[in-house]
Amino acid sequence: MKKLFLFFVLLCAVGCGTKIVSVSGTVTLDGKPIQNCRVLFQPKTTNTTETLADPASGLTDQNGKYRLLSLGRKRRSGIAPGDYIVKFGWQNPDQTIDETAQYQPPPYKLPAEIQIKGLPFTVTDDGTTNADFQFVSKP
Repeated sequence: MKKLFLFFVLLCAVGCGTKIVSVSGTVTLDGKPIQNCRVLFQPKTTNTTETLADPASGLTDQNGKYRLLSLGRKRRSGIAPGDYIVKFGWQNPDQTIDETAQYQPPPYKLPAEIQIKGLPFTVTDDGTTNADFQFVSKP
């Protein structure tokens, strides 16, 4: 009986990991899609608590659409629910993607405050297909 109990505890420990949900959306500037924009979701932390969530990123296509992929040890589609800071950068389409790639400012002009601080975003337990970011350039 004791072995059976340990088996179920082990089974739960292996199968009961962090929930991962699908997140996708569109990035536009002045109503037009932004292509090759690297969208990075970084877990939000405070001084008193740390998060175990992995960051995730996606690259926009010609229609400005992206889908997040986890950047943790286990690369997988999606991200854990929680609070994030979203940052944006330009990905040269000829450059291979790796974690050591240098940040490059985009060839388009996003508001400076957004580029520096990022935007807050909460990923819900259901995920979303509407994590859209619509920017307007200043005249």
